Amino acid sequence: MIKLYGIRSCIRCRKVENFLKEHNIPYVFKNLVNEKMTKEEIEDILSLTNNGFDDLVSTKTSSYKKLNIKFDEILFNDAIQLIIDHPEILHRPITVQYLEDKPLRLLIGYNNSDILILLRKDDEKFFSHHPCGFHNDYCHSIVEKEIEDNCLHDKN
Repeated sequence: MIKLYGIRSCIRCRKVENFLKEHNIPYVFKNLVNEKMTKEEIEDILSLTNNGFDDLVSTKTSSYKKLNIKFDEILFNDAIQLIIDHPEILHRPITVQYLEDKPLRLLIGYNNSDILILLRKDDEKFFSHHPCGFHNDYCHSIVEKEIEDNCLHDKN
């Protein structure tokens, strides 16, 4: 399962959503304007980051600056509550791939080539449980075509 956290007016959020739709990948969109994130969702996301809150929080936003806090100076649970109360401080979109209700992969933001991690050919665990209804080769062919179309190594 793919879970996409974002805001409908966000261009990058729409790009991820369009990619998922184009490739018939089922997903759940959580609009952060209308729905608060849960502590469990934030912990799932944090479990996949390299740098914890530094990867999630956009310190350059005016919303963050108005809070006048530093994440490295507050307690973990207080930081989570701050995100729940002020989701506008997050980098967007946040895309999480789950396997059997466990977070597997994370993509923060949108990048043409990075989105392909959601369809990695070598991830047999995900493909064997893939809910899209297509044979694994279908998903693999999408990835191979995207890589071929976007590859700069062979273009001189």
